[in-house]
Amino acid sequence: MDTRVVAADRRSDVGAIILAGTYQWNGSAFEDLRVRPLLPVAQRPLIDYVLHWLKDSGVSEATVCGNGSTSAIRAHVHDGAEFALDVRYHEDRTPRGAAGCVKDASDSSSAKTLVVADGTSIPMVDLTNVIDYHHSTGAVLTIVADQRRSAVTGEE
Repeated sequence: MDTRVVAADRRSDVGAIILAGTYQWNGSAFEDLRVRPLLPVAQRPLIDYVLHWLKDSGVSEATVCGNGSTSAIRAHVHDGAEFALDVRYHEDRTPRGAAGCVKDASDSSSAKTLVVADGTSIPMVDLTNVIDYHHSTGAVLTIVADQRRSAVTGEE
């Protein structure tokens, strides 16, 4: 059997939760322009990078946790058809932070595996490899972190 077919079948039960709530940027002028997930980088809103990354990795559904910025994000993303994703929204009426939002959003998902992503990032990891690794090891939780050296100090 082709291992690529098996891997694709494993990804069919994968959903995503995109954390796209707003938090202060210490008075930055960018805060006055628009909500951070919609700030353009290379003429595309940040959240578009995450949505395309998910779609390109075989994820078919995503729930956006936008809290105070949900309506602005919904006006841009709509139902996700432009991204070939089924996009839903969860707005935490009494914000309890990222963990509370992920917990509540996961309750409404039928996915067996959930990818939690930052809606203000440009993902660089190969998500298909991460998902395949996660499934092949039988892990309950897989975390991907990036370790970079500071160009100024040379420290990690």
